[in-house]
Amino acid sequence: MNADDADDFESGISLLIRQVLLFFAAAWFGSTLAAFSFVTGQAANAPGRFLPEDLWALTRGPEFLLTIWLLPNAVFLAIMVFRLTACSDSASHRSWTLLIGGEALFAMAGASGKLHGWIALPVAWAGCLGWILFTWATLYLLHQWQMRRWAGEMIALGAENAARRLEMDEEEAASEREPATLRPLG
Repeated sequence: MNADDADDFESGISLLIRQVLLFFAAAWFGSTLAAFSFVTGQAANAPGRFLPEDLWALTRGPEFLLTIWLLPNAVFLAIMVFRLTACSDSASHRSWTLLIGGEALFAMAGASGKLHGWIALPVAWAGCLGWILFTWATLYLLHQWQMRRWAGEMIALGAENAARRLEMDEEEAASEREPATLRPLG
């Protein structure tokens, strides 16, 4: 195994580890969005009775996934693992938004049975959809910023290549203008 193969293997392993960690972080973030929405629904149900211990619900986002929605959520996660690994747009903002939004919806569906009151449920669901929309907009704008930055680098590289091509053409033209000197053979 030469050094290039070892570098390729090391970069592949580090990419795999980063993708797995990012996958779990996105799933956790989606369930945390549902927890924010759950706390918002609770606060809307009893406006004057919001207690500091209600904020601990924010850390229990993944608990909302352990409900009757666990099996459909597992199927969804399997589909997302396939989409993020086998499809061509694995680094796309759409895929990550779909993962975060799906986890938020599954967690909110699991937590909605714990909300009581006629105002709490619509406020929580509206909050969840709002957080998903905000997440999509953030990832979309981040994607646009990265694409514009990449396009700027490509324009600069194209200008450098054009300047180098011009230098090479001038050198070639100068060498053609010089008379060839013949040397005797032998």
